[in-house]
Amino acid sequence: MEKTLIKQELSLFEEEYINYKNLRIFCGTFNVNGRMPDESLSPWIKLNSKDIDIYAIGFQELVDLNTTNLLIKNDTNEQLWSAYVETELIDPKTKKPKYYLLTKSRMFGLFLLIYVSEKLVETNAITELMKSQVATGIMDMVGNKGSLGISFKLFESRICFVCSHFAADTDKLEKRNSDYRAAMLKLNFQQDSETGYSFRLDDHDSIFWFGDLNYRLDNLSLTRTFRLINDQNYDQLLQYDQLSVEKCLGKIFENYKEGQINFRPTYKYISKSDLYEKQSMVTNLDQEDNFGKVKLPSWTDRVLYKSQKCVLVQYSCINTITISDHKPVYALFDLEVKKIDQKKYMKLYEDMLKESDKRINELMPHIGLETFEYDFGKCYFYDVKCLEMVVRNKGASRSNVDILFYENKSDTKTNSSAPWVSFMPQHKERLEPGKDYKVEIRTCFSPKLLPKLIGQKRLDDFLIVRCLNGNDSFATVTCEYQPTIIGVSLKALTSITESFEQADLEQFERLELKIKLNEDLVDRNFKQNYDRLLNNYQLNSEYSLVPIKLDFYDAVLAMSTDAIKQDEYFENNLSDEYKFLLNYLIKQCDMERRSDQQESKQTIEELKNLALINLSKRNFKEFENFNFDLELLAELVYDLLYSLPCSLIPRRYLDYCSFLASNKIDLKNICLLDYIPKAHKQLFLLLVKFLRIYLKNLSLNESNYSSMIAEAIFQIDKANDFKVYLSSNAFNFIKIFIDNENNFV
Repeated sequence: MEKTLIKQELSLFEEEYINYKNLRIFCGTFNVNGRMPDESLSPWIKLNSKDIDIYAIGFQELVDLNTTNLLIKNDTNEQLWSAYVETELIDPKTKKPKYYLLTKSRMFGLFLLIYVSEKLVETNAITELMKSQVATGIMDMVGNKGSLGISFKLFESRICFVCSHFAADTDKLEKRNSDYRAAMLKLNFQQDSETGYSFRLDDHDSIFWFGDLNYRLDNLSLTRTFRLINDQNYDQLLQYDQLSVEKCLGKIFENYKEGQINFRPTYKYISKSDLYEKQSMVTNLDQEDNFGKVKLPSWTDRVLYKSQKCVLVQYSCINTITISDHKPVYALFDLEVKKIDQKKYMKLYEDMLKESDKRINELMPHIGLETFEYDFGKCYFYDVKCLEMVVRNKGASRSNVDILFYENKSDTKTNSSAPWVSFMPQHKERLEPGKDYKVEIRTCFSPKLLPKLIGQKRLDDFLIVRCLNGNDSFATVTCEYQPTIIGVSLKALTSITESFEQADLEQFERLELKIKLNEDLVDRNFKQNYDRLLNNYQLNSEYSLVPIKLDFYDAVLAMSTDAIKQDEYFENNLSDEYKFLLNYLIKQCDMERRSDQQESKQTIEELKNLALINLSKRNFKEFENFNFDLELLAELVYDLLYSLPCSLIPRRYLDYCSFLASNKIDLKNICLLDYIPKAHKQLFLLLVKFLRIYLKNLSLNESNYSSMIAEAIFQIDKANDFKVYLSSNAFNFIKIFIDNENNFV
């Protein structure tokens, strides 16, 4: 403990033993549009520059977004692009590598490589290597969009490289901002060492953030855009750049810098050419056009940075590389990193060691809180409310602070242990003496919490703020949760005639418990019948392993009929809330998509809450007036399906449905829908109708939510069920019904 305290105090006198070393950093980003490399990358990577110490190279769209690539990792493109990069990093004289792969990170089409010079490897200059990733693609789950982060200690400076691919399309500005916020919040780097410290992005000395950020030029005509590009009037063009505008408003990349843009927009080109996709439409630069709202060339590919010890040397793109519809972009930096002078450090250490006995009590850690109560007020399911906790180091030495969530177990009616608040940092944090540390506390309601949330409005728990070798402090966190239909079973909703908002919540809680007990009974009965029949099936065969056939499953269902249909809610119709939502979705899906629809100023979370509130109140007219985005409602349906206490197609039928899908059983031979509750059946058929129209009208540049919704119908747990559905996924089962339009409405 004595040595630890001395080292903490030593950190306060860095200026006495720290020198600075200058290194050159290359950051490059290239959206390769799913293409394989067939051109030299030399113009991009081999620059007319002094020796580079670190290459950070990010790729986007390494593979195409399709079902096969979602299910099975495709390494071919990864290996090819890595090989092309490494070819450029070979010393032309010795024919040996000048750089070594430090690490790489991959998430679907997003790929980040870090190469370091031989001298950095030989001097062991890089330590504490950590990785993190955040998926923000379809349903904020799939890695076709998101961010990769690689963090390490370079000598005594902490460095982070972030490669991102944000949401596409001009009108998805708020989603791009949301993708940025998700990266800021969720990119956390956890050490495996004894200290167990975690680091946020802002805990690094230098951050380099690059990628296809997808911010577009907007509110500009096509002709004027090309006129400004032709005149190289980039300053005026940047006034219409979404990233520049949003950054000025303080919504994104606060305190980050970007170099002066003196190059043409990097997207969207015709591949294998230097021409923009829309360029042929403009025949006269002096005459304004009437093309309306079209996709403009844009600087989608960017490099930003945040550092006090960094100088930008070059920032440009390479127009001569024509593989993709994007151009590769790069930035060169000169970075000063901290390096310890060991002689000075050891002398200071020995001096402090001699006086340690006198100061041991003075150096004992001691922390305090500015306030001990944090009330979030009224909260809905999608709310992400933030409060600031100020932790103050009252001691004379650096304190190691750890924050823990502790649930109040006084309410014995619930046994959920999922926290409803998150905080940053999530683990231990170093706090300097006499300084305040601001910890952000956020609400984070999840489907796992829903059984608890419906039964009790007041949430009252606390946080423990722990100080290593010192005192602990405690803070209460409270909120008044506002229940809606999310997390409520379809059977329970069928039992009320008024809106959910007017229902007796205590009565609902008792009803949900009764429904759950009945479901457990049916599950046990089905499993017993399945096991009994399987034993007989195999005993009557000359082989120990017999292929299961359709008649086996039909027999199990027949044996379970009494247990399944004795449920008093089995024949109840689907509730009005779900009928309205699905019929509204179907109607919206069948309408022509409007490209000029104004984006809401409200966040995605606020809009989802509005939808839920109006559904729960049965304010269907008001719901229609909001004109919710189709993709937002598809995500809401996904969340509603996953939140059901019993999955739409009960999980006891998972193997059966997998069998039906993999064997492509004809619809007329499938009797499964007779064995699920009527409300579940009606919602399932409405979903089939929606997906049939949705897939028919789906355009190439739109996200495909069909597979995600199919998984939600079964509440597929990817960690446990993925192998079952690798060859016959949930969507293949739904597709049997989608392809039989004449049999079902």
